[in-house]
Amino acid sequence: MNLTIFFSFLGLEKNKSCKLQTITSFITDKGCKSLQPIDMTFCEGACDTYSKYSASAASMQHRCTCCQEVKTHNETISLACSDGTIKPYNYIYVDKCDCRTTSCGPDFKRTRTRRYLPKIASEEFH
Repeated sequence: MNLTIFFSFLGLEKNKSCKLQTITSFITDKGCKSLQPIDMTFCEGACDTYSKYSASAASMQHRCTCCQEVKTHNETISLACSDGTIKPYNYIYVDKCDCRTTSCGPDFKRTRTRRYLPKIASEEFH
């Protein structure tokens, strides 16, 4: 008896849900706080990532992509400080997100960062 395992992935593509999201909150920095809530954008969602067995290669095949910024610009806002001064604060505003290829080998160590989300007031007390 001859057993053949056949997986067909033709035409199979996951829905990519990588999207630009917005959170509105106050920004705080060194005892200063934004004068009003600020719209901050970030990327969130899933991309076409998989790990599957390839019978022809007799090994696992990997494809790793992540949802990340592809277009940004700098924004400057004013922060009011407890001593009565106003100071400028710069942050990165994300304009566009997309799925980008990244490493997913066995030696790849994942670190989760929030590069583009400044500290918001609600996080200070957690």
